[in-house]
Amino acid sequence: MVIIPIVDDKVKESIEQFQIQLKDPLYAGIKDSIGVVTIIDDDGLAAESTMQQSQSMQSSQPKEQSTSLRLQAFPNISGHAFTLKIEGSDEKSPVSMRVYDMSGRLMEVKANLNIGQSIQIGEPYKAGTYIVVAEQGTQQVQTKLIKTSH
Repeated sequence: MVIIPIVDDKVKESIEQFQIQLKDPLYAGIKDSIGVVTIIDDDGLAAESTMQQSQSMQSSQPKEQSTSLRLQAFPNISGHAFTLKIEGSDEKSPVSMRVYDMSGRLMEVKANLNIGQSIQIGEPYKAGTYIVVAEQGTQQVQTKLIKTSH
């Protein structure tokens, strides 16, 4: 078992990756001694939401509508492919998307996507759980996909 402490600091950060070397197993063998750890930030959205609410409460003047990036996946639990729909109010800025498996391995990258666009991913993926990270400017959203065997 590898335990890596993570400090929850409520600060939006980019995805971080590092490698660890596995050695001296107990009751098992090691096929690949290098493990990749991926830390996916979960603080940005909550922190931005809180900041926007605070700013709205401080000012009685109407504010410009915030650009809220959303990602819908359907069906979510699939034995085949997933359709991802990108939603939001900023129709000009491109959206990028990365898909990671649970070991942190980057499975797929899509760039220059648009709000309102639907894409299909996941047909060649093995059964398992995957994390999709979509980014547009400073906004980031994540969703979990579950792929079953056919």
